[in-house]
Amino acid sequence: MRRLASALWLGIGLGSISACQQPAPSPTPAFEQQVYIWQRQWTAQHAIALQESQHSFSQLRVLAAQAHPQEGWISANVDLQQLQKAQRPIIAVVRLDGQLSSLNTPQLLQQIQQLVQHWQQQPMQLVGLEIDYDSGTTKLPAYVDFLRGLRQQLPQSLSLSMTVLPAWLDAPALAELRAITDHSVLQVHAVNRIAQGLFDPKQAATWIERYDRQAARPFYVALPAYGAAVTASGAIESEVSLPEAGARQEYTVDPRAVAALMQQIKRQRPAQLKGWVWFRLPLPNDQRAWAWSTLQKVMTEQPLQAQLQLRANPTTAGLYDLTLVNFGDLPAVLPASIDLNAQACSVADIRPTYQLNIQANRVHLQLNPQLPNKTLAAGKRQILGWIRCDQLHSSSIFNDASPL
Repeated sequence: MRRLASALWLGIGLGSISACQQPAPSPTPAFEQQVYIWQRQWTAQHAIALQESQHSFSQLRVLAAQAHPQEGWISANVDLQQLQKAQRPIIAVVRLDGQLSSLNTPQLLQQIQQLVQHWQQQPMQLVGLEIDYDSGTTKLPAYVDFLRGLRQQLPQSLSLSMTVLPAWLDAPALAELRAITDHSVLQVHAVNRIAQGLFDPKQAATWIERYDRQAARPFYVALPAYGAAVTASGAIESEVSLPEAGARQEYTVDPRAVAALMQQIKRQRPAQLKGWVWFRLPLPNDQRAWAWSTLQKVMTEQPLQAQLQLRANPTTAGLYDLTLVNFGDLPAVLPASIDLNAQACSVADIRPTYQLNIQANRVHLQLNPQLPNKTLAAGKRQILGWIRCDQLHSSSIFNDASPL
């Protein structure tokens, strides 16, 4: 009995020790961070952007060509040597305009095949091909046939992916499209009329949840890091300036809204969601992309702030250039009024952003109430004009961010 009791005690003891020493569950892997590069013409600005983001993105999705009903097939002028130096896996993206009358043409498949062969011959790590097709749901059955034909001719070493519009979520053909492709990218920005805004985080969260319930294969979500404008003729301007004069109606995506969505999805952790694909890689001269520092902070879940400063820079003969600079990470609200200490100010040339009032020892600037856009994007500057004074002092800092 004593030996049995001892054995029983020992067994219980070892079981308790074993339970205590069970390995802790492995941490949930972080979402991948990828990025789109979306210009037809590459410049030295791309080399700068790729260098500063060297350790931030696991893959680069690069616009390689576009097919448009009027323009035809257009290969992007990509600097493949810069891509080689980037030393990251590359997915070539072919954009097919939704207005194309037909996709099932031998010519289109041949053009894609030639593009893939050309890119494979370059000393870079091409890992996949993505098709970006923004069609309505009625064209999806034909899209299924097109992707089947493309899958057959695509080398097995390359993945095939597609972008998915939220409007497709109820389409019967979507399941067939997912079965053909290795993964997909759900687009949650710029899918409504631009007058409704570029991005709605609540709507995006609903789409992601719905798509995850349907997705039998991994998917990514394309997140916006840019703004856009509508010209007087109704054309949309974003990564490339359009040769059209006149005022623009600006639309921006608030980084706080995107950060909030990321936090919500992180808590829910959709089973098939693998990561984010940012649109687009910010070039230093891209006037409507987020500043690189802003994108970095959103990606790494760091706090965001706005910091707007008025600079009065002396030039010659008592002239001062007045410039507003946003050193922060958020779009900053332009201050309703600005007062500067000054002595003996005489003439000035101020742009319509502000109305000028010169007094004895003070310069007063009043924001134009008719101004269509009353914010300044992060990392950007806005020239207000110049003024002649014997002395002018400016250390004005305004920390108000634009309302969410």
